[in-house]
This record gives sequence, C-alpha cells and structure tokens, in this order.
Amino acid sequence: MQLGEKIAAKYADEVITLSEEMHQFFLDKYNRETVLIKNAISPIPQTDDTEIKEKYGLSKGSYILYVGRLSPEKGPQDLIKAYNTLKTDTKLVIAGVSADETFENEIKELIGNNENIICTGFTTGSLLHSLYCNCAMYVLPSHTEGLALTLLEAMSC
Repeated sequence: MQLGEKIAAKYADEVITLSEEMHQFFLDKYNRETVLIKNAISPIPQTDDTEIKEKYGLSKGSYILYVGRLSPEKGPQDLIKAYNTLKTDTKLVIAGVSADETFENEIKELIGNNENIICTGFTTGSLLHSLYCNCAMYVLPSHTEGLALTLLEAMSC
C-alpha cells in the first residue's frame, strides 16, 4: 500500500483525495497537490419500520445490518461466521448481491438454514432507507475500506 501511495504521489497525472485530511497528507508528505472531491451524501430522513415490517417481518432495533456487494474483500463471510457464533434473537440482514457464483454459494453455505439471517438482495430507495434508519447497528466488515459510501449513508441516519 505504501509503495502504491509513493508511486501515485510521484507519477500519477492526477491524485484524487476524498477528505481535507488526505489532501493535506499528500501535501505534507509528498509536496503533491491533489484534486479534492469530498465524499458526501445527503442526510436520509428518519423512516419508520412499516415497509420492512411488511416485507421482512423486521421491527426497529431488531436487526444488525450489512449493506454492500457480496465479495470476499467486503468481508460478509467473516460477518456471517461471527454472527453464527452468537446466541441472540437479533437478526442479521444482508442487503447486497454477488457477481461471483462461487462466492455466492460460499455465502449460502455459511448461512445454511439459519432463519435469523435475512438476505434482501439488491436494495434501494425507501426500503434501503428504512433498513438503515431502523437497524440496531450497521456493520462494515470490509478488509479494505475505511470510509465506504454505505457507512456514510448509515451515519446519515
């Protein structure tokens, strides 16, 4: 990662940063000007649990939420493994899809017949907003991301 950072700072035509802190970091460490594109989202208005209650039988505060692509680097397999060790009535909701059939099968195998794990598939709009606004907690098990857009969306609720 550090080698990639150095190469980008020295040789890239343009370097894009997402925060003032990263912009300043590149200035201080490499004397490199960057294009600052702030990663921002609009606040999500509070939404009641009516839609998720009707569709999934979920109520406010009754579930843990993961939103994202189902791929190994995003870590949903680690989340499911950890969840399977818990003794809880709190459900796990996984909102996302996989483009890789092999990994999708691995996820299905990890879930097995655990009825407390709900897979919603690709979710957008008011249904996604309701999931965010009513979860007990949002989790980001990613191996590589620190400031995922889904995290910003969850924080906006």
